Amino acid sequence: MKQVELDDALRETLNKRAPDVDPTKISVFRAAALSTAPIRKKHPVYLGAVHTANFLSQMLEEVVKESRPLQIMHGSSDGDQLPIGRVFDGEISAGTGIDGADELLTLFWIDNTHPDLIAKVNSGTIDQVSVAILGKSAKSNKTGFDFMGPDAEFENVYGGVDDKGNKMGSDGAHVIVDELDKWFEMSLVGQGGAQGAKILGSGQLRLSASKQDVPPLVLQLSTGPAPAPTPPAPAPKKDTFDMDAKEFAALIADNAGKLALAESAKTAAETARDAEKARADALQVELDNLKGSDQAKKLTDAEAKVTDLTTKLEAATALPGKLLAPLFAMVGNATAQVETDEAKALTQVQTLGENLKALGSRLAGGLSLGSGAPRPTAGNGAFKRRA
Repeated sequence: MKQVELDDALRETLNKRAPDVDPTKISVFRAAALSTAPIRKKHPVYLGAVHTANFLSQMLEEVVKESRPLQIMHGSSDGDQLPIGRVFDGEISAGTGIDGADELLTLFWIDNTHPDLIAKVNSGTIDQVSVAILGKSAKSNKTGFDFMGPDAEFENVYGGVDDKGNKMGSDGAHVIVDELDKWFEMSLVGQGGAQGAKILGSGQLRLSASKQDVPPLVLQLSTGPAPAPTPPAPAPKKDTFDMDAKEFAALIADNAGKLALAESAKTAAETARDAEKARADALQVELDNLKGSDQAKKLTDAEAKVTDLTTKLEAATALPGKLLAPLFAMVGNATAQVETDEAKALTQVQTLGENLKALGSRLAGGLSLGSGAPRPTAGNGAFKRRA
């Protein structure tokens, strides 16, 4: 029989902590909720982890201020989500635990509407409990690295390795949990995760946390139905986690947020890169267009110059004929044109010069010389006539 007798002192304590509870409708038991001995869980972070006496004292302060729910297996199965009782008081017992560890001894009740559970606790069939707790930190005793701090990554949590490569549970490396953040509840469980886990009779106190698995980083010290995350390494096997589902969800949300930020930054960088590339491509097209327009302008200018030069060449080519036309007319060949062949044109001009000389001699008085005066040796027939 492990049930605690409701004497006057216990009734007074119960009335002080839970004045609305009818003592005749509950059954009270004692249990050690947690100790300073190393826990025996397999979670990679909590292998060999220890909770300090300060942590136990803070748990005691919390339960004195407000009772904690008592559940079955941390509400892991259907219908177990609501509490079957409350943890309402406790005390620190120095040196009574495994290897002289300090223990947090608690008083809890089970509602009499659960006679089967009460009977199983009294018979010893159910003889262990588990607390779902969350520390403010979980620091490596080797380096002080905080597995719950901002620098902790998935690799640290799932590998149980601190910032210097120390693996928790190996070569004396373990985490120290010194400050309480939250104490969610205590549960009746089948197997404890802390050493010396026993619910004893009214004159004894032995209880620990169970071996149940719920991922990071609430130390649940018991099983629970938390969904397994997808870590960078292969998913851990059963009985690897000791954390409460609430903390697990918070951790996943936090890392999901980090991942989302990283993805957002990556997307933004890619978008900026694509925008810069598009801008560069547009500038290249614009440059090519400008180059094309320059070439077109140069071609147009060159064509204009060619046309101008052609006009000037034609004018220059026609100029000798225009200049010589009056002279041809003076020698009686008004329709004569300068030959296009250079040699013929030279002969033509020479002949014109001789005829002009002869004409000049006649005009100067050569006709008065009579038959003895010299006559031109060549007539106008030397000049080409064109209709």
